[in-house]
Amino acid sequence: MKGINRRSFLKGTALGAGGLVLGSSYIVNANEASKESGTRTFSLNLQNNMKFGYTENAKVWIPLAYTNATQRPRNLKVEGNYDGYTLSNNHLVPLLEASWTGKREDSLHAIKVGLNLDIDLTKKLDLPKGDYLSCSRDVRVDRNVKLIADAITKLALTDEQKARNLFGWVIANVDSNNAKDKAGIRTIYAKDGSELLKGSNISASSVFVALCRACNIEASEAFGLTLDSGRFNLADADKRVYTRSAIKLNGKWIPNDIQLAIRGAKTLEQHKIANFAFNTWDNNWALLNFSRDYEIHNSYETKLLSTLQVAYGVVDGATMSHFDKAHTDYNIQA
Repeated sequence: MKGINRRSFLKGTALGAGGLVLGSSYIVNANEASKESGTRTFSLNLQNNMKFGYTENAKVWIPLAYTNATQRPRNLKVEGNYDGYTLSNNHLVPLLEASWTGKREDSLHAIKVGLNLDIDLTKKLDLPKGDYLSCSRDVRVDRNVKLIADAITKLALTDEQKARNLFGWVIANVDSNNAKDKAGIRTIYAKDGSELLKGSNISASSVFVALCRACNIEASEAFGLTLDSGRFNLADADKRVYTRSAIKLNGKWIPNDIQLAIRGAKTLEQHKIANFAFNTWDNNWALLNFSRDYEIHNSYETKLLSTLQVAYGVVDGATMSHFDKAHTDYNIQA
């Protein structure tokens, strides 16, 4: 097996509005500000390893940090034994695509992506232009969702009152296990056992977004990764997929975190946390994109992914998920 040829990529350029910024400024220490501060800096490393007895072609797509006023990724570095890689920003999904070509025996396909991430929650949140009222394949406004939303908001006079009522209802009626992000197709149930939403890669944020859309309030899921336990020490310390949301009220995008509010409901600070989570994102999270139903193109097929929050790989036509941990490994470090 050949040794890993280390390569690095460090340029001062940008991939369009909302895209990934690759800066050449100095690297600062991770977490230099406190959890309560509006601004923090993280060093984020995404590493993917695939090991097989024999391969001919392999590709991996790694989602990268989004750029907007509240978040600035910089100092991107890429290392590994790949044959080549490209950066793209199709549909405002910052993405790195690496490839290995040619016949290889006992081969290790390794790539490590590092970047610094500046988070500034004092800045105004903005989302790319798009349709934030229509259903996706997995976040549907069906008759059941519409009936629930209408019942919750029948006495509300404004969109903000409607949104707050919906937010409070989800806190009270979805438990923490149903609320969390889970990969694959599943159903989210209310505490009384009734079905709320069925889809792939969904969470309580998906439920809140569907209810808001049922009330004609523009809403979107926001897909990302947790980086630490947050100011309330309620998030998992492990770095993992975590979905938040944003809704549009009075012409402005308001960030929300219903999962945080649901976890906070079991604490003495439940009201404080719920009010915080209705209109704030904590600074312990890397935003990746706002997109559902993303298409991955390779020589074997075009694959429609429900979400893209972790690496997706194809080895000789088979996806990484078809192999066990002995063959593939994906790590997130912050």
